[in-house]
Amino acid sequence: MWSIHPYFANLVDKSLNGENSPFPPLAISFADKALAWNKDIFGNIHRKVNHLTKRIGGVQKKLQDNPSHSLQNLEIALLQEYNEILKAQKLHWFVKSRVQWIQFGDVSTSFFHTSTVVRKHKNNIKMLKDSLGAWITYASHIASHITSHFSEAFTTVRSCSYSKFPFQPSFTPLLEASQLSLILNPITDDDILGALHSFKPYKSPGPDSLYPIFFPGPP
Repeated sequence: MWSIHPYFANLVDKSLNGENSPFPPLAISFADKALAWNKDIFGNIHRKVNHLTKRIGGVQKKLQDNPSHSLQNLEIALLQEYNEILKAQKLHWFVKSRVQWIQFGDVSTSFFHTSTVVRKHKNNIKMLKDSLGAWITYASHIASHITSHFSEAFTTVRSCSYSKFPFQPSFTPLLEASQLSLILNPITDDDILGALHSFKPYKSPGPDSLYPIFFPGPP
């Protein structure tokens, strides 16, 4: 939602471009600056919606009692600001709900909010049936059962003698010299940017908490 604010792009540019420092410290510094910017400039989006709703209602009531050009201009300005805030609010719930198959602007914020709540409930495991068909309800028992299940699934007590399967070099696939050179080539900045830009803009962020949309695309 910050990305649609007119001044946020400038913050990103100043924080991430033109610096010679390694990227991880830059990302941490940018995250701190973004949080401060959110608190001091952007503000709480939901409080802004409520505040603007009350202001618009008050102005429209005054227009009914005593119309004037100044009040009309104020109403227009407030409605424009209100529409921008609504876009940011929709984007906020869009990112939280992770609904990627819906075009932005075609749905209401309430849909994104509902999707977020539904996804949150689906991600919570409250009951689990064990191998004997009994229901497990305690969180600690569920965690222990899941750990035990995957430990057994990915371990084995059976042994295998590789001497029964002699190695036959003639059947080993070989890479051509051109293919080997590609593998041995160092990874370039363009390779990294290409991989980064292949992600969807609001894909789940990495360890630096930054979404792909924060990184500038190719010129």
